[in-house]
Amino acid sequence: CPPGDGDPDRELLAYEPFTYAAALPCAGRGIDELGWSGDWTRSTKCDDATRFAVVGDLWRPQMKSRRQGGAVAADRRGGLSRRWERPLRTDRDDVAYFSYLVRCERRTADAPCDLQVVLRDSRVGEPHRKWAVTVSWSAGKAAICWEGGGNCSSIPVEPGKTYLLAGKIVCGREAPDQTFLRLYAPRQRVDAEEPSSWTVVSRPVISGLTFDTVQVQFNTTMPLLLDELRFGSTWSSVTSPYAHADADRATASVRD
Repeated sequence: CPPGDGDPDRELLAYEPFTYAAALPCAGRGIDELGWSGDWTRSTKCDDATRFAVVGDLWRPQMKSRRQGGAVAADRRGGLSRRWERPLRTDRDDVAYFSYLVRCERRTADAPCDLQVVLRDSRVGEPHRKWAVTVSWSAGKAAICWEGGGNCSSIPVEPGKTYLLAGKIVCGREAPDQTFLRLYAPRQRVDAEEPSSWTVVSRPVISGLTFDTVQVQFNTTMPLLLDELRFGSTWSSVTSPYAHADADRATASVRD
């Protein structure tokens, strides 16, 4: 874990709490966001009829405080896209951390129910040249896909529960790049320090991409929600709201 200055908020590279007064995409910035260039737009090939509603914020028992914010939700296929102020270059030695909350309100047995967070290089047109983390309630797995290949882990994700995904992206100038992902169940204790074991680890890749665009892709017929999207330079910068001295007590006393 790279050294920080001890202030998790100062180590954030980008933060999106989805505190908007209207459905996305919309003009203007949300409250408390940072690290973005421009507004959210519809992703390529997104159906104009898809509505990305701003709803009540997602909550885990471990969170220090509840915000007066929102989460983004969709109940059909579509995607949103936004640029970073500071791109992540995979041709340099660097580490970036990420976290976000996801929830599926309900699902039907045979319908797709997947939510994917994607990083892309806007200069590269090949669709497979991307980094993506998927949570699939229909398949019961979390998966990492990078440069067209991926690894996955079977996990018992259930509707009506809020899950935290946290991980790191390791980039190397002369070494392969790799992603490490941890999925936390609703009442599972969140590690205060970077964990020694992970839910799923990507295969090593050499991409050389400059990730300057973040996309959120919904493939669903049931409501899916995303909230508290964070990218940072340290583990604590993306997990401090969930890993703290009162977390264990909160987990024991509050049901999801």
